[in-house]
Amino acid sequence: MPFYVIVDTDDNAACYIAARELVLDVASLASYKLASECIAECTRHHDSCPKPDQTILPTRVIDCSEPNRPKMVICTQGSYVALSYVWGETQPYSTTANIDSLVRDGLDIEKLPKTIKDAILSTCRLGLRYLWIDAFCILQDSRKDKNREIRQMRRIYRDAYVTIVAASAGK
Repeated sequence: MPFYVIVDTDDNAACYIAARELVLDVASLASYKLASECIAECTRHHDSCPKPDQTILPTRVIDCSEPNRPKMVICTQGSYVALSYVWGETQPYSTTANIDSLVRDGLDIEKLPKTIKDAILSTCRLGLRYLWIDAFCILQDSRKDKNREIRQMRRIYRDAYVTIVAASAGK
């Protein structure tokens, strides 16, 4: 099991340890720049890392090109981000029979939990346009849609260019 040692640059051991400093402000522009650089490094130099090729999108995705006005879209190809997170409790705002208004008018950013808002902003700041979130991209009041889309989740996470994992969140 690998482990990492982090030292300050003025520590005598620093010249022997090849690691970058921890980024504690994960929402900073510097953090997104570093993440984008790491993704670009993988794209250029790692044969086994996926390239940002056009792929078949999930049935529905959120267009995050305007993070303050995200819209539900139905399109066929592109690169996308997937969000993996724990709902915790029933989501008061999700996609149901309201799908037409979410396509037409977009999502109400004020009703979104912070985890979803952060994922939308992260998608945009990473230079990507589309985001898949189960609460919004699966019709929550349709058993037929849930059955069809849940069968696609393996492919959805596999084909995502980036997956954001929200491992914990404050209230």
